[in-house]
Amino acid sequence: MDSDTFRDLEKFQLSNYEIKAYSSLLLKGPMRASEIIKVTGIPQPRTYDVLGKLQRKGLIIMNSSINKTYEAIMPSAALRHNVEYMNEYIDRLDKYILENRSDFEIRAPNVWFIENSKSVMLKLELMISESNSEIILSMEYHKLAELLPALRRARKRGVTICSVMKESIDEKSLVTLSELGILRIRSIMPVEIVVVDRKIAFLNANSLSQTSDYSIFIQEEELVDVLDYYFFNMNWVSSRYYRDFDGMENVKISSSWLACELIDNAFSKGYKCKVEVEGFDASGPVSLNADVISVKRIQGLQYAFVIKTITGTYTVGGKNATLEDIKMVSGVFNFEKE
Repeated sequence: MDSDTFRDLEKFQLSNYEIKAYSSLLLKGPMRASEIIKVTGIPQPRTYDVLGKLQRKGLIIMNSSINKTYEAIMPSAALRHNVEYMNEYIDRLDKYILENRSDFEIRAPNVWFIENSKSVMLKLELMISESNSEIILSMEYHKLAELLPALRRARKRGVTICSVMKESIDEKSLVTLSELGILRIRSIMPVEIVVVDRKIAFLNANSLSQTSDYSIFIQEEELVDVLDYYFFNMNWVSSRYYRDFDGMENVKISSSWLACELIDNAFSKGYKCKVEVEGFDASGPVSLNADVISVKRIQGLQYAFVIKTITGTYTVGGKNATLEDIKMVSGVFNFEKE
C-alpha cells in the first residue's frame, strides 16, 4: 500500500490508525475486525475504538448480519460535507476580514519567487482567469494539461492564446492545443514562460537551469516586456506553425511583435487587415479604427505596423514604444480577402 497517497487524510482529522483502517477497507474491500488487525497491525485493544470513530465520521459502515463486516465509503461521498463546510467557512472568513479589517493601502508585490509547484499552478490559473486579450505560453504538456479548463474559459471570452510546444508530444495533445488558438512546435523543449496581456509574466527558472528550482512571477512593466521579447526570440523564432491565424476573427493582441506576425501571416494569404487600436499617443489616450498597411521591423529595436485612417498614416508599436506614433495597449484585428 502506498501510504503517502493517504497521508493527507490527516487534514480531515484522521489519526494514523484511522487512516490505516480506512485505506485498507478502501483497497481490500469489506473485512471483519480480526482481518483488519492482521492487515493493518493496529493493536487489538484499539481496533474497535478506531472503527467506532470511523463509523461516527461517516467513513465506514458495519453490516451486523455478516459477522460484523466493515465496509468503507468512497472519499468523494464520505468527505464531501467536509469540503462543502470548508468552502463555506472560507467564504465567511473572507467576508468577515473584508468588512472588519483596518484601513490600509494594499499594494500587490511586483515580483514573486515561488518554490511550491501547487502554488505555481494556482497562480497561473489565476493569471489565466483574469486575462482579457492575449496569453502567450510555453511549458511541458503535463503541466499545461492542468490549465486546460482555465484556458478554454479564456478562449470562450475571446482571449487570443498562442502556444509553443515541443513537437514530440502526441498528436492528440497537439490537436487539443491547436483548438485553443495559435500553436507552434519545435524540436527541443522551450523555456517555460507565460505572459498574460503584456501585464504579468511567469518564468520557470528550472527550465533555464537545472540548478534553479523556483518560479518567478513578474508584474513590473519593463521586466514583463523583457520576458515577452525573450519568449519571442528564444521560443517563437526557433519554432514553426502547427496552426496559424487562418480562419480566426476578432483576434485580440497586446504584443506588437505578435501583431506583426499576425499581419504578415494574413498578407501572405491574400487577406486585407483592419484593426481597432487602443493606446496612447503624445497627447494622451487614443482609440482608432484603421486599415493596416504594412509591417516595420528592425531586429532588436522595432516591431511595429503601419495603419491608415481618414486623418493620416501612423506607426503603432508596443506600450513602451519609443519610435512609433502610437503605443498600443491592445488591438482587435479582422481580415477579409482582397
